[in-house]
Amino acid sequence: MVSYGLILLVQIACMIHAGRTGRPYFWFMIILFVPGLGVLAYLAVEVIRGLLRGRTAARLSRTVSVGLDPTRQYREFARAVETLPSVANLRALADECVRLGRHDEAIDLYKSALTGMHETEPYAMLGLAMAEFRKGDADAAGATLDRLFAANPAFNSAEAHLLAARILEAEDRLPEALSAYERLSATYPGEEAKGRMALLLQRTGAEQRARAIFAEIRKSVERGPAFYRRAQREWYEIARRYA
Repeated sequence: MVSYGLILLVQIACMIHAGRTGRPYFWFMIILFVPGLGVLAYLAVEVIRGLLRGRTAARLSRTVSVGLDPTRQYREFARAVETLPSVANLRALADECVRLGRHDEAIDLYKSALTGMHETEPYAMLGLAMAEFRKGDADAAGATLDRLFAANPAFNSAEAHLLAARILEAEDRLPEALSAYERLSATYPGEEAKGRMALLLQRTGAEQRARAIFAEIRKSVERGPAFYRRAQREWYEIARRYA
């Protein structure tokens, strides 16, 4: 007979997985209050099925779903917020608003999440800064990032540093932006930092160096595995255009 301690460990593991992968809130209730069957159901529906169908099928399913009904996930996340306005649910809905271009709504949602004990939650603050930047308010985005780093000195995010560099560029602080892109290009997981650095070099007249970086991007993507080539397609096409 399986011991209660083992069931508890599996429950905890499933709840951690559900939280990290953004599964719907109802799974937490099922796992918590129906220990044995709930765990089995979660593993069968969310873990094993996902492994069997593979990443490609899952990505295709999401693409088709979004194409047929672009606001489906928005409605699902909105219902989750109505049921439980947790920080995780508010962030998920706000992220979806950003994807849909609903920047004002996203900003309001992020601000709703940043209250009380979660006032300086770093990922919600980063989401807010990104929404402000995409809305076209670089000053507000920069101020939010400053508060984020001041409140969370140990927070280290490549996306946050890339956004900081983009804000510098938007403010026409071009030498600072170029230095920021250059520092980030060595560690950023993907080609965007290099690509933005090359575009800025091109903008400032350093054509030869820009073309050399675009050539590096092309080689890096062409030599990468299939999933990397798919993920970096946008920057590969830009590099092909300018190399």
